[in-house]
Amino acid sequence: LIFKNTPLDLLFPNLFYLKVDNLSFVEKNFNEILSYEQPIFFFIHLMQPHDPHYFDKDCNVLDIKKIQAKDRLQNYKEAVQCVNKNLLRFASKLKTSDSNSIAIIFSDHGSGYIANRRNTPYSQSKLALDERTETIMLVKSPQECHHLLKPQMGPINLSRFIISCLSNTNIEYLDERI
Repeated sequence: LIFKNTPLDLLFPNLFYLKVDNLSFVEKNFNEILSYEQPIFFFIHLMQPHDPHYFDKDCNVLDIKKIQAKDRLQNYKEAVQCVNKNLLRFASKLKTSDSNSIAIIFSDHGSGYIANRRNTPYSQSKLALDERTETIMLVKSPQECHHLLKPQMGPINLSRFIISCLSNTNIEYLDERI
């Protein structure tokens, strides 16, 4: 919605159709990247599950002209299924090639579909807030760091966990807040 009234709106479909994202780059160059002799840090932000949804559950490109507003929720669900397949493939490669790696798959927001209905009782409801703010986080770390994981750990303590694991120290966690 932010880009709809700008020239960037014309650019985004082309990028999505090309499947341009960090994960594609990392996967394409995976063996070369693993051959580096120093630690590597990746921050991968996937745009595929964001609206508008260009991929179906099998990661086939959808015809943007045929996407109907009434199908938005179904398109979102299928885009998530496509992303899940890509992430699972990547996680499997990482697990078999580098057992000491730290990998965190984290969402920055929930689907927010109810929350997007402005000027309704839902937009201010707890359900809408939960839908916007519920995130998922999956952590793969070396065995010796498992004791540092905190139940219900959110974005506030994510970097503290990584630093604790890398430095083999126990950094105090902060209270989680929305």
